[in-house]
Amino acid sequence: MIIRPYREKDYEETKRLCVEFMALIKDLLPEELYRFEALADNGLDYWLSDAVKPAKGFFVAEADPGRLAGFVQGYFEDDKSAKLSRWGIIDALFVAASFRGHGVGRDLYKALEEWFAAQGCVAARVETWLTNTPAIEAYQAMGFKPFYTGFVKEI
Repeated sequence: MIIRPYREKDYEETKRLCVEFMALIKDLLPEELYRFEALADNGLDYWLSDAVKPAKGFFVAEADPGRLAGFVQGYFEDDKSAKLSRWGIIDALFVAASFRGHGVGRDLYKALEEWFAAQGCVAARVETWLTNTPAIEAYQAMGFKPFYTGFVKEI
């Protein structure tokens, strides 16, 4: 397994993984909550074009030449008024089902964390759904600690 930065030629494979990712999200969330995720979605083409901007870190796990097993994408957030002024934010981490449990997610995150450190980040943050127990366990195994809980309500 090779962990490396995303390349333009990875577009179709990454899009394939994103379709799997969205199906997983739909299965994880109750219908009334999935609606919020779907409403926030501008589509895969938009997300991929935004995810690969230079101010973002995007890494892929290449299982075989031209065949991707997963991806991670993140960016950094600045707040010059805070003591902890630069956070690394994990926007998405996904590993295809057949590659889970083999450390691929951990290795992808490690690459992103190195990128965060090179950008001057002093901490990393990630959000996931309360129903995504496998992700919660994986993030805790990588050293993340519960930090806050979010709520949503339609108005």
